Amino acid sequence: MTVQEIIDAMVPVFREVLDADDIELTEATTAEAIIEWDSLNHVQLLHSIEQRFGVEIPQAEAATFKNVGDMARAISVKLAPR
Repeated sequence: MTVQEIIDAMVPVFREVLDADDIELTEATTAEAIIEWDSLNHVQLLHSIEQRFGVEIPQAEAATFKNVGDMARAISVKLAPR
């Protein structure tokens, strides 16, 4: 999957977890840009994204994400054939 395909697939996850149907994501989207994305919802988002893509994102790695693009690139690497 491309980074953009991953971001597109993350949109419904964000909308469901954050209960906000108007959320749109880009590589540059940050938690500060989405009012519903607080620290409590962040944990649920990560869990739901892990489930959606069948990957594990260690907390130490997740702490390095500055935006949605960082998250999508990390997922892309995890999904790449080895």
